[in-house]
Amino acid sequence: MASIFKRSKRKNEPYWIQYKDHGGKRRTAKGFTDKGLTEELAARLETEARLRKTGLIDPEQERHAATKLSPIEEHLTAFEESLSDNSPKYIRQTMNEVRRITKGANLESLADFDPESVQRFLRSLRTANNFGHRTYNHYLQSIDTFCNWCVATKRLPSNPLASIERLNTAVDVRRLRRALAADEVSG
Repeated sequence: MASIFKRSKRKNEPYWIQYKDHGGKRRTAKGFTDKGLTEELAARLETEARLRKTGLIDPEQERHAATKLSPIEEHLTAFEESLSDNSPKYIRQTMNEVRRITKGANLESLADFDPESVQRFLRSLRTANNFGHRTYNHYLQSIDTFCNWCVATKRLPSNPLASIERLNTAVDVRRLRRALAADEVSG
């Protein structure tokens, strides 16, 4: 059973809670100035510890939930560090595209990743800047690479953007590629 106490006799001093966690280790948590609320918090902490100990709360799911709510910039910084084996140009381009999508689609945490919002932003970006299908696919590939990295590093259980399809580049050819003629090669 958790014990509730005050460290001093001052009037607006909060109560403190001591309880045993799922590993049997003694923990101390700060409560509230109201004793009733602190007792409720102590009961909740004990219940969570008991559920973890019996295996009803999965630590892996709990870690995913905490990771998904952390700010996106932490993950982007770690992702950029993981790209360090690539060329500086690739890193710069990939990070610019990923940051542009996260900012434009208002993705502030991993929990905000939604295929519809990303696709909506990419379509608006394509319309506003007159992007071709290849550029759209490059942006989508960059954000998809970031999401796959999040899955590989166990920040996400699965890629939330896997359902977004690439555009057909054969339909929208902006520059016609061709082989050089013989006289162009020698000149």
